[in-house]
Amino acid sequence: MTGEQIQRARGAAGVGLRELARRLNISASHLCDIEHARRVPAHHLALKIAATLGLPPPDAASAMMRTGKLPRQPTPSEAVEIAHVLGMAGPGGELE
Repeated sequence: MTGEQIQRARGAAGVGLRELARRLNISASHLCDIEHARRVPAHHLALKIAATLGLPPPDAASAMMRTGKLPRQPTPSEAVEIAHVLGMAGPGGELE
């Protein structure tokens, strides 16, 4: 998933940069840097972006190609955030 793809999907969804950044719990400048290829999102953030915008999730191989290293596993709290975005977690964070 490229920054350009993120930007196009965000536009198609009618979601502003600041709003998407808020939903992702990152700064608008961080998201802007990702969209303009000045930063590469961590794999867990790329998963969250994809889930939020309804894009196919990036795989570990593509993350390794972008960054040159294996992606780290999401922390438990990041995993719960991703599960919430995907509609797979209940209000208390339990997986459904």
